[in-house]
Amino acid sequence: MWEFSCYDWGKFDAHRDTSRVPQMLQVLLDSEHEGEWSSALSYLESCASDLGVPCCMTPATVSVLASIMIRVDGKKRSEILSLLEELTCGRGASEYSEAQKMWLRESVQELLLVFKNLVDVMERSSVEDAERCVDMLAYCAEHVPCMTGRVRKYLALCQERFPRLSDEIQAVSEYFSSE
Repeated sequence: MWEFSCYDWGKFDAHRDTSRVPQMLQVLLDSEHEGEWSSALSYLESCASDLGVPCCMTPATVSVLASIMIRVDGKKRSEILSLLEELTCGRGASEYSEAQKMWLRESVQELLLVFKNLVDVMERSSVEDAERCVDMLAYCAEHVPCMTGRVRKYLALCQERFPRLSDEIQAVSEYFSSE
């Protein structure tokens, strides 16, 4: 996968040793055994975040995970979506350093590159996967205000498809302006 080679993984100052990252990405992409790909996903998370706090490796990890997400399905895609949401949520961002805030913004910008794929998952997948995408679309609107109108339309369509997500959609909609 081309995306793997776009980064010099060994040069990132991450939360864990990054020398195994390319191998773990390949396992995540190729393995059909949940124990293997799940372990790889955990390793990637521990490198790219410290309890959700980003590091300089987080945007690259989001980029590659987003590329893998469009190539897989089922439980593996669900778990990748879950990690993408965790890496871009910005939980506790008011306490982040300026560098951490920048890495969060860059990570959300990586979501913009797969925005239509996230919408496609909302449109055609499970309610659980749709909920993860709801959150990520909200992060896009929060960090890139010109996306607000488009995000609101997709969230309304998602709410029609999954009425049980109404409360979640209402909650996340409060995080971005109506402009």
